[in-house]
Amino acid sequence: MENINQTEKDLELYLTRFFDIYDIKKLIIYLSVTNKTDKYKGFSIPIFEISEALLGQKEFCLSNPIPPERINSSDKKDKNLSEFLYILDEKLSNELKKMKGKGITLKARVKTFDEKEFISNEMNIDDLFKVEDNRQKRKY
Repeated sequence: MENINQTEKDLELYLTRFFDIYDIKKLIIYLSVTNKTDKYKGFSIPIFEISEALLGQKEFCLSNPIPPERINSSDKKDKNLSEFLYILDEKLSNELKKMKGKGITLKARVKTFDEKEFISNEMNIDDLFKVEDNRQKRKY
């Protein structure tokens, strides 16, 4: 299997936190996969990898992504862009919160049908909690 990081331009992955303006405490992970060529016709569901074991695992899948149309109902859908939005449940959020300040990172990867693997940027776990941390600082 060939590993390709995000500097490969055919298939580009970007991982970040998504903010729900109605509930900023809600932790939502956003992953975009941009297919810049017609070379790849599809890919696997995203696998997430964390730099330190979470609940005994370094790799995991997230289930039940939110359809992007629920967030952005734009008529201009890019057929080369696939978006995945995952709301993290309370148990997972609490476990991730324990990892703050330790330099732990999260990244995602997908495999194409011909077994090429593409990897996203690394996101520091602390970035999931920045808005929440700023709100707590303002209370004082």
